[in-house]
Amino acid sequence: MMNVNNKIVEIEEFLEGIIKGLCKLNSADLFLKGNYLDYISLKQKEEIKKLEELKREYNKYYDIYLKKYAEEKKVDILIKTLNNTIIKDKIRNEILSLDEYVNYKICKKLGKNNE
Repeated sequence: MMNVNNKIVEIEEFLEGIIKGLCKLNSADLFLKGNYLDYISLKQKEEIKKLEELKREYNKYYDIYLKKYAEEKKVDILIKTLNNTIIKDKIRNEILSLDEYVNYKICKKLGKNNE
């Protein structure tokens, strides 16, 4: 995408340079101005076509980038959700084990007290 951006900037700078070149033609003769204007308008059309193609290409790559970014975000969210679920299950299991152990100890003490 950076390469496409650089080409777009170059073409836009060229098109801006045309205007500056026209300002310098005030002192040139009429025939030279006509030839220069014909050449410039032809080049301008070519560069605008290139610019349109580059912008289409840029948009295509940008859309691909957005799709990949969205997929990566979905995967990240799924991983975080899975990790949180695993951690919650582990904590729940540890709490249940602790409860069972405490209940066992209480029952054991109660059994000794009754005897």
